[in-house]
Amino acid sequence: MLIKTIFALAHPQKNKPVYGLSQDSKGNFVLIELLTVTAGKLSQDEEATFINKMQEASSGMNFEALMANLHQQATIKISATES
Repeated sequence: MLIKTIFALAHPQKNKPVYGLSQDSKGNFVLIELLTVTAGKLSQDEEATFINKMQEASSGMNFEALMANLHQQATIKISATES
């Protein structure tokens, strides 16, 4: 919960911190003062892994949406057969 709160905060403007309130894993209230945000840089390997994972996730979501759509539109008839 604490991490989600931190990442949901707006980026602070120059010399104007942003504040947030959250709870830690023990239920204690925590006042957050965010002073600055520094953009990170991924290595080429990390970037390739990230892109691959995003493509896999996108493909999975597309497949699930397709299957849900087909299931919704399907007409299934079951007939009894004699043995």
